Amino acid sequence: MTSTDTELSRLRWRCRRGTLELDLLFERFLAEAYPSLNPTERSIFDEFLNATDPLIMAWLAGRAKPAQPEFMRIIELLRSGGKHTGDNPDFVTDLSDMSILKIGGKDCVDFLHAQLTNDVSGLAHGTLGMTSWCNPKGRMLMNGYLIRELDHFLLLLDSSLLETISKNLSRFILRSQVDIEVMNNSLTLIGVTCATAAEAESLLGPDLPESARVLSRDRLMFARVRDATARYLILGATAQIQSFRAQLGQNLRPADRDYWRLRDILSGLAWVDMRSSGEFLPLDFNLDALGGLCFSKGCYPGQEIVTRIRHRSHIKKRLFLARVAGGPPPHPGEALVVADEPRHVGVIVAFAPLHADAHAVLAVIECDLVPATTVTTAEGSQSLQYLPPPYDVPTA
Repeated sequence: MTSTDTELSRLRWRCRRGTLELDLLFERFLAEAYPSLNPTERSIFDEFLNATDPLIMAWLAGRAKPAQPEFMRIIELLRSGGKHTGDNPDFVTDLSDMSILKIGGKDCVDFLHAQLTNDVSGLAHGTLGMTSWCNPKGRMLMNGYLIRELDHFLLLLDSSLLETISKNLSRFILRSQVDIEVMNNSLTLIGVTCATAAEAESLLGPDLPESARVLSRDRLMFARVRDATARYLILGATAQIQSFRAQLGQNLRPADRDYWRLRDILSGLAWVDMRSSGEFLPLDFNLDALGGLCFSKGCYPGQEIVTRIRHRSHIKKRLFLARVAGGPPPHPGEALVVADEPRHVGVIVAFAPLHADAHAVLAVIECDLVPATTVTTAEGSQSLQYLPPPYDVPTA
């Protein structure tokens, strides 16, 4: 091993930080910017790495300036490498591709508890949880967020499934006193991403909820969702959302749907859409690790199959976070293979650009192959480089 290789190995170790976002940022920096630095700049970068993660994030966000002016060159290089790592990490995203169903009525709790995979009756008022709805074979027809209010629930799901899910779910009402209403014409959903919770409160107001809690304020609902950053769903009447965005002005920069999708992917959140409806088990998407799958409740569609797989057999497939570089962009539904084997060992379910020619992906893969076996995309022959999981996944 040459002295250069030894130095890069040392730096790679130092660049393994406390957050996945910084890990990816420094990984790209070492690959694309570091080789062109002169000896003085390399020494400055080595000193730069002595700073704490929160301080580095503050420098990148422009909320603070380093006492060492020579650090600004490193900060500029870190900022310039990616589409979404610019000088302002606070973004607002239009989430019109998610739809909203309101389920109310006297029997709405019992009705949903008997249909959905999570513990609906145990979901406290003013909280948000993950859920899914399965067919009799245990395959998810949809998954989404479920918000419990005082006398009703709000179900947030992919818009491509709205008509099918609302129609088919209504067939199970029978004599129950349950009302299902599409709320897309009266409610609007946006997403806000901030670097830290403190930054979010300075922009969005005080007392923002912790994870899984919902805050109602000024006729708006704020729900914090899973992420290493501070990320919120904000729901309200269309006019109220428009007024709220106008008040924020330039403090929040618009970000396209790819950015929110990237945040979901880095947080290990995959969503069922029209293409994938009926294809995956809740366990395939790690819903047991995300609180969207309850094994102690009574029967729901597909419950027997899901429970049998969980308790009586080895879980064969799971959702994994990975990076893919080079070649054509991966796409949802693209098969994954192992060299010299004709069979498919997994499938990509979501992807979003990271930087340059690299993408973050979520893929359902046979557990026994991860991480030892090299798995590649079937069309582009790109190897999946596994990233640290953003949450603990049960091994049984």
